[in-house]
Amino acid sequence: LFENPPARTYLVNPPLASSSSSSSRFEPWILHVLEELPEGKPILCLPASLNNSERGMEQATKWMMYATQHGRPILNGYSRYLPSHWQDLLNKIRAGQFDQQFWSDAAAQGAHAIVIRKDRFQHVLTVPSAFHISFEDERYVIWVLKEDVAAQSLMPSTGEPK
Repeated sequence: LFENPPARTYLVNPPLASSSSSSSRFEPWILHVLEELPEGKPILCLPASLNNSERGMEQATKWMMYATQHGRPILNGYSRYLPSHWQDLLNKIRAGQFDQQFWSDAAAQGAHAIVIRKDRFQHVLTVPSAFHISFEDERYVIWVLKEDVAAQSLMPSTGEPK
């Protein structure tokens, strides 16, 4: 009996260390998250895995591996666990709906910060009004929810705290 080997796949190195010559073992954006963003506040990571292709799963896995380094929860969901709030945002991402409602929904779902890998996600390069730039280098940009917007997202339409 002859066995056919599986098709050659696209392999990537896990993001365990920065490729720069820096003495740090973490990417600069991760160091920024560790130093500047509060623990327990969720991050939305873009690009998101839009499908179950090999490249899509690779992107999802990278964000999960980065989460083990910075320790902040990510809104993207984990593995096959896709909470309904993430599915709603993912549907808008798939449709390219990056309007003000998308960013409001992301903030309402708890996104304290948005991490964007610029070379793989060029759909949105203008900072939404609810966020400000907290970090930027040649590969990544981090937008953080403005404090006044964060406070408003904790208030229902009646003006009373949730």
